Amino acid sequence: MRGGWICAQELEELSLKSLPYYQGQSYLNMSAKSKRDQLWKEIKADSGTGTYPGVSLAEFFVESMTPTFKSPGDTLPSQKLAMGLTGSHQRIKLIHCVAGHALVKLDTVSNPFTGIFQGANYGIARLSSSTNPEQFAIGPGMGLKFLRDGMDSTNTVAMFQAKGQPGEWNFFEHPITNELDPRGGDLKGKPVLLKSSYYTDWVYGTGTSDMAQFTESG
Repeated sequence: MRGGWICAQELEELSLKSLPYYQGQSYLNMSAKSKRDQLWKEIKADSGTGTYPGVSLAEFFVESMTPTFKSPGDTLPSQKLAMGLTGSHQRIKLIHCVAGHALVKLDTVSNPFTGIFQGANYGIARLSSSTNPEQFAIGPGMGLKFLRDGMDSTNTVAMFQAKGQPGEWNFFEHPITNELDPRGGDLKGKPVLLKSSYYTDWVYGTGTSDMAQFTESG
């Protein structure tokens, strides 16, 4: 997911709809519940698992991140190549490739915050490791999606720290956050951060202002 997008690698053969369907206006106009239910049916239809990339990770460095940040909908868009290269292809997920999903809702107490932070019933969480734990330290991360009536979903991602948690196998050992401490990185992550810096000044965090703009009802 885009922070919650369904991606082609996770669902190699969508059981019900095509990938572009989940980017179209007719889909976006549906209720939060209807969209959540359709996505969950697709997720459950694929009982397989993703794989961690080998040399294919190099694709990450020649793909434009702009479609990832800007495209509406709940599937990964076709990715244009970067750095002066031409052409496009359907992106596969190259980081946080293997994951488990869960239906979630946000129960809140009385608070001064707005939008989704007032509470939401139709969410999907995606729990993954940034790297292959058989080769590197497990890197717990989460993509969080909340569906909204008649408009695009709102999404964010969170991790513990960029270098993972060496020597610890409990996925929930540490709190995760959408604002990482730069001191928690290592040299392996520097190329990813450098690539990301061409598209955002905030390589260590993701904002939540979109979550605060609209409630689940839009």
